[in-house]
Amino acid sequence: MRAVAIRGRAGRAPEARPLRRVTAKRPHLEPIDELVSRIREASCFVPLERLALNPQCGFSNSVMGNAITAADQERKLRRVVETARRVWGEDTALHTV
Repeated sequence: MRAVAIRGRAGRAPEARPLRRVTAKRPHLEPIDELVSRIREASCFVPLERLALNPQCGFSNSVMGNAITAADQERKLRRVVETARRVWGEDTALHTV
């Protein structure tokens, strides 16, 4: 599974500001309300259409190892999509990176 960055209707532009609010290091699933709140806070400084939500980094294991399974990774990516749809709407564009 490839990592995804979720963007609003405008699509991914060079000036997009990704909010890496979803950790790829731990299986803990971030609450949607918390993610939405952080996006709303950021939109006070950067227009919402220029913001993106994605994991903080890739899901690959480090030498020390990350306690996160493929199922955890999928749940986190689904959470990113669900959050983006709540913030930017159902027709949110999905862009692979």
